Amino acid sequence: MIAAATLRLIFPFLLGASVAHAGLFGFGKDPAPLVAKGYDVVSYHQEDGPVEGDRKHAIVYQGRTYRFANAENLETFSRRPDRYAPAYGGYCAYGVAKGGRYSIDPHAYSIVEGRLYLNYDQKVRAMWTKDRERYIREADENWPGLK
Repeated sequence: MIAAATLRLIFPFLLGASVAHAGLFGFGKDPAPLVAKGYDVVSYHQEDGPVEGDRKHAIVYQGRTYRFANAENLETFSRRPDRYAPAYGGYCAYGVAKGGRYSIDPHAYSIVEGRLYLNYDQKVRAMWTKDRERYIREADENWPGLK
């Protein structure tokens, strides 16, 4: 029988190993990286604005997981993913213009000519908005090399 003191010493290591294996095998995770931090990309185009998606309404498109608030939005996306998928794989549009792939705040967004652009945060969105045509042009040029 293992002494209580020994268990206290090895338990954190055992727990760490369990967590590492869970991550390795993807337990409790989406099958592919999550777009828009799980927000419903169709909802950005709707009157009420962005809402969180639900795991029950998810699809993998171009190697990334998209979640939707309801089955109707999932179906809408499925019919026209090119219309609803955010620019640059959902990475920060300003960041892509500057040559990198950066995370986003799902509430820092713009829709330009029907296309969803996400930004790192509201401060970055404000900078991006000041000269967005130039940043979109630069991001369009950079994106193929960053995919």
